[in-house]
Amino acid sequence: MSSLSYNEQIDRENVLKLRKLTLALPPYCKDFFRGIEPRTQSRTRIAYAYDLNVFFQFLLKANPVLEKKYKKIRDIPIEVLENLSPVDLEEYMEYLKYRKEEEKEIVNKGQGIQRKLSTLKSLYRYLYRTEKIEHNPTERILMPKTKIKDIVHLDEDEVEMMLSAVESGRKLTTKQRTYHDKTKLRDLTLLSLMLGTGIRVSECVGLNTQDVDLKNDRLSILSCQRDYRFVKGDLADAALLERVFVEEKPDIVVNLAAQAGVRYSIDNPRAYIDSNIVGFFNILEASRHHAVEHLVFASSSSVYGNQKKTPFSTTDSVDHPISLYAATKKSNELMAYTYSHLYAIPATGLRFFTVYGPYGRPDMAYFKFANLIREGKPIKIYNNGDMLRDFTYVDDIVTGIERILCNPPQGKGNDARYKIYNIGNNSPVRLMDFITTLEAVLEKTAQKEYLPMQPGDVYQTYADVSELERDFDFCPTTTIEEGLQRFADWYKQYYKFV
Repeated sequence: MSSLSYNEQIDRENVLKLRKLTLALPPYCKDFFRGIEPRTQSRTRIAYAYDLNVFFQFLLKANPVLEKKYKKIRDIPIEVLENLSPVDLEEYMEYLKYRKEEEKEIVNKGQGIQRKLSTLKSLYRYLYRTEKIEHNPTERILMPKTKIKDIVHLDEDEVEMMLSAVESGRKLTTKQRTYHDKTKLRDLTLLSLMLGTGIRVSECVGLNTQDVDLKNDRLSILSCQRDYRFVKGDLADAALLERVFVEEKPDIVVNLAAQAGVRYSIDNPRAYIDSNIVGFFNILEASRHHAVEHLVFASSSSVYGNQKKTPFSTTDSVDHPISLYAATKKSNELMAYTYSHLYAIPATGLRFFTVYGPYGRPDMAYFKFANLIREGKPIKIYNNGDMLRDFTYVDDIVTGIERILCNPPQGKGNDARYKIYNIGNNSPVRLMDFITTLEAVLEKTAQKEYLPMQPGDVYQTYADVSELERDFDFCPTTTIEEGLQRFADWYKQYYKFV
């Protein structure tokens, strides 16, 4: 009997099927599928392969010269794609509406055309990003309009029938029932969660009860502090934020709240706009109307993009962010400067460099690595571990904020009372060296899976903290060995990992 789960077996079958499909496509398509593999499901890549096959068939059928010159789809060179015009792609959209394949009539409406065009855009973006082509004609093509469907609401009987079907496992094969018996409780829980709260399937991915416990445990530590009060809410809720400012009357505001993470921003951009743009705007508005004496806010080293000059200085250009997360952080800096200039709000932005430590975010690389090492699962190492990060221990971050709190920037003349600082360890560490140290302090060797550089990732971060040292006589000092040892000591105790 196979040791693979049902889903793992299906995924393996899909991978084998995809390999067969890619044999009929041009070789650069294989590079494309390898590039998107870390952030797509196997069934999604199969759908992409079918869509691309339709596109290349169109190229041969629509152009007699190409059909005569290239006998097979896999022979079509990448130059053909680069030389296509927006008009050619509009003809492709027209072709998708109605076509015949082996005497079979195929009709696509707006949604079907949109999906196939989206696949093509993904291919072109990959080829352009990896510098295989110099032009991307799909950028000038508008997606076809699709009719927005009315939201379908289930009544009580329909909800009951759905839950009952999941619980009973009717019409399952013997093999499927074996897995159903193991996952029934999980599936019922997830379905109840989605039906009861409206949470989307994508938001359930990676959901971990331990992550929820971790947040509650953080709060329990703070709850014993004098004059501490926790208010659960959303920064995008302007009314709630206004009420908090009215009740608490803060002199100093420290905004460390944000939707963080580079890779998540690629597939979930709206979360970053709601939290990092709308939410921060609400913070600025509340600070403006309640005469806040100092606003301290978190920015990120991501604003520097993939620049080659090191170390990163606050005087360097930050006009080329390579992820939406970075773009929102750059936007925060610009918004804070404008409010400081217009409404005389003293504001200090701190560009954090890869913060780590106990009770950290479970989605951060070091935390995920520790979880996977504990579970005996492989860790994903991008760019073969050849990336440099200025890992900064959380205690150093806290100390830096403490020194800044009561020292708002002083403007000269009509200058805005605004300042940006780097706060990083000023000592970049190679990712593989970081992993080796983490293995040592956890006393367990990691299984490793090596992957290429991911979209939005930067090769290195390296902070110039001379301004922070000059103005506040402070420079982070915790070494990676010291910081990871403290994290490991906490981690082993918290997760009972020995």
